[in-house]
Amino acid sequence: VIERTIPALVEVRDQGVVIHERSPATTVKRAAGRFTVTTPGGRVHSDRLLLATNAYQHQWAPFRNQVKPVWSYAKVSEPLTEEQLARVHWPEREGFVEARNFILFGRLLADNRLLIGGGPAPYYYGRDMDEGRHMRDDAIAGLLADALVRYFPQWSDVRFTHSYVGCIAVTRDLVPHLGQLGQGAYYGYGYCGNGIAMTHTSGKALADLILERESAFTDQLFVRGREPAFPPEPLSFVGARALSALLALQDRYPKAIRRQLV
Repeated sequence: VIERTIPALVEVRDQGVVIHERSPATTVKRAAGRFTVTTPGGRVHSDRLLLATNAYQHQWAPFRNQVKPVWSYAKVSEPLTEEQLARVHWPEREGFVEARNFILFGRLLADNRLLIGGGPAPYYYGRDMDEGRHMRDDAIAGLLADALVRYFPQWSDVRFTHSYVGCIAVTRDLVPHLGQLGQGAYYGYGYCGNGIAMTHTSGKALADLILERESAFTDQLFVRGREPAFPPEPLSFVGARALSALLALQDRYPKAIRRQLV
């Protein structure tokens, strides 16, 4: 299924690369000038190592205060009937984004379901990523449902059947960062929620860094550049919650706070 939906994986496999999905790295060590990555299925040895775990990047000591995991939510409706689809003129089925501080986005899927997501992106104390505690957020679910009716009052009878939540990586300056730690270790992280296009460019930059060649990709400002850190807890948590409240207030009353906050 993944091969059919991600052409890049097919291209990589065509070049003779074996991809082992669902192989968590349990330890990463360096000895005798090489890295050893241990997985439940075996060990991988390499002269070069790339740390690119995005929302989980903070679990590596050098990035503890460089990136925060914040939660992003989305909901998907039941398939719309032909009668429901006819209520809204949407011939090209383009995706849309309401570009406020906390973006809201939506699109029609191939099976005529409506996806809508975004809204508040909460951060929890201590970089908490526990799915059991944070998988469900009724307040954000209600906000997304209300947004559907605000955008499309014609679809007020459409029911949501599925929801999604996951963590994205946010850096203090809201841009990704790429670079090297030395001794053959490289890194890339912090795509901040709008990073699909950026990951393509980042991949080219990382490839050039690992191959030790200078290029237009390695010359970007976010490559080997300044990487401001977040303060330690509890200041990080308090600051994140205070900024989120201020950004939400600006979204609701844009004329009251005219200055760009982020």
